[in-house]
Amino acid sequence: MDQTGALAFARPTTPAARTLHLLRQGKPLTRASIVESTGLSQPTITRAVTNLINAGFAQERPDLATKRTRGRPTIPVDMPRVPTLFAGIAIGTTDHFLGIYSVHGTRVHGTPVRIPVADMTPRDFFAALSTALHDTLAAGQYTIAALGVTTSGRVLNDGTVDAPNLGWEAVPAADLLREHVNVPVSISGAVPAILGSEIHSTELTRLETTNTLALFADDSLSAAVTTDDGAWQIRTLPAVTSETLGLRDNAPETSLNTDGFLAHVRRTGLPAPSLQALVKSAETTPRARAVLDERGTLLARLTAELIARYQPSTVVLAGSTFTEDKGTTKAFSQAIRQVVDTVPELRLIPTHNEIVQAIARAAALDPVLRDPLRFPVLNR
Repeated sequence: MDQTGALAFARPTTPAARTLHLLRQGKPLTRASIVESTGLSQPTITRAVTNLINAGFAQERPDLATKRTRGRPTIPVDMPRVPTLFAGIAIGTTDHFLGIYSVHGTRVHGTPVRIPVADMTPRDFFAALSTALHDTLAAGQYTIAALGVTTSGRVLNDGTVDAPNLGWEAVPAADLLREHVNVPVSISGAVPAILGSEIHSTELTRLETTNTLALFADDSLSAAVTTDDGAWQIRTLPAVTSETLGLRDNAPETSLNTDGFLAHVRRTGLPAPSLQALVKSAETTPRARAVLDERGTLLARLTAELIARYQPSTVVLAGSTFTEDKGTTKAFSQAIRQVVDTVPELRLIPTHNEIVQAIARAAALDPVLRDPLRFPVLNR
């Protein structure tokens, strides 16, 4: 499969992780119901529950015990209030989001951080970002167990980032952060993080039987897909051709992202200083409407190729391409139905704020939800 980067967002695979995934839904569960939901054996689940109790992620509820005709009563388990906190940062081009989260997924604190990436070297940027993190932790008297960070571009296994829209090439982002942060650090792509959010919130049975594709179209353009392992970024997207935009087998990553798209629009003779200006112009200018619709159509065609390749049951759309212009979203929806026999469920993340909060939370919690026993609760 045409995938790249680190597997930053894994499906829960260990007995403890799968059990915690069920307990995070908030309902007390019996060991027998966990066995039924996971398909694991009774002894395996008994050990997993015991390990989670010992680590502070589960507790028995004798007050909810049910009596049986013979033998001991059935005592369910649920999640206690877990004090351990995790930090997540979603890096943008200028504006970033920093969140502090509980294992339950509750946001304890969230704040925007404004640091123009283009104005400084990567080393200085990560030093400034770390300062913002430490200031936030000190102000709230928070202690975190791990830090997860998302960024645009491609992230390799060692935390190295290539992000053309940020001006980054082979930037050792993880290492630069570790110079300032003394907890485990993970770096992931923003689009896999969208799927990470899906993984963390999807019912276990559906999670283990379906795949999801995410397409992010904004100042960068990329896609990711879930597999049996977890979320992977797709290395290369299908090339696009368009007479309207003067494209011939162009890479969509540089021709349908916002800057690339606007540059091609300007070459057609249309003024396009910004996406917002072009969308406004489309209200009265048919040619402006036509190029925006063409962008939606081209994105639909490349998505159709990805659907044929990966067979997802759901496609998640995100980014200003869709949220800033309903016409583009309509063109996408119409075009994909013309070229795909059975269209997966299409779901749009409606606002930029929802995107950054979802991916920051996913980045923060992935380490503990993947391997909860790695982060035992110390202060109980």
